[in-house]
Amino acid sequence: MKAKGLKICVWINPYIAQESVMFDEGMEGGYFLKRPDGSVWQWDMWQPGMAIVDFTNPEAKKWYQKKLEALVDMGVDCFKTDFGERIPTDCVYYDKKNPEKMHNYYTYLYNEAVFEVLEKKKGKDEAVLFARSATAGGQKFPVHWGGDCWSDYESMEESLRGGLSLQLSGFGFWSHDFREDKVAQYYLPEGTWTELLTGETKEGGRWFQGTYDYFSMPLYVRENSIVVRGNCDTKPDYDYADHANVCVYQLKDAAETKVSDIHGNTVFTVKAVKDGDTVKVSVEGAHTELKVEVFVGNEKKEAVLAADANEVVVA
Repeated sequence: MKAKGLKICVWINPYIAQESVMFDEGMEGGYFLKRPDGSVWQWDMWQPGMAIVDFTNPEAKKWYQKKLEALVDMGVDCFKTDFGERIPTDCVYYDKKNPEKMHNYYTYLYNEAVFEVLEKKKGKDEAVLFARSATAGGQKFPVHWGGDCWSDYESMEESLRGGLSLQLSGFGFWSHDFREDKVAQYYLPEGTWTELLTGETKEGGRWFQGTYDYFSMPLYVRENSIVVRGNCDTKPDYDYADHANVCVYQLKDAAETKVSDIHGNTVFTVKAVKDGDTVKVSVEGAHTELKVEVFVGNEKKEAVLAADANEVVVA
């Protein structure tokens, strides 16, 4: 799979079943949540005799992280940190924290522990999770999914409400299922908008309706914008600046954007200036040959900016 450029994500949770060899290790080390009488807190809700790792115990955290480090050494790239929300409030933590207050905070400690492993083994800018549960501050350990939901309208509405709230709280990624008849309604603000996938333009300030399948969506670019598109459509991590496609949309006067590498460092800056019926596109910084597309109404004009050139005029 690695030879094909695929990344490997494995499914984990913070629960340890009684029949697991890890259960004995956790019992001996005192790594699990306890009951008030000092016994290990267990139930059968998900796994038989399931115990829960106590991440307030530094040694328990190290023990759990070492298990994950071994998986990374085997070739795992990231983890789906499932569960973490079914946390009891009638338990005792290693650091004696209030179990009711810890109910939500537990998921923070859980995802933090896993994220630290990935930062250590893969690099600080390479760590990523696929987390199910979260609380305030959890956006520092991206990304998150919405958990299991039914394939019906009520669940879709709940996903939309939850996703919008999540985004407003600082989480950058969320998704939902945008219905069975494939009809979508959307609003475009005032101005000229260009459909990213087709180049079709629409005048905003009103609602629109269209039919979309799994391979299309109402994705529009605002006028007077520059969108730089990469040359790879098989994976998200590649050299974004290499032979990129510079797209200028409905330029009114001037626009500017920066192109970064995979680590977020600016490689070059693109500027577009309108002069009568022509558009001058210039680049500051080293670059490879770039394809330039200028959208004027429903018309697309093309040019090539050579690697050793600083600007090109599109008529």
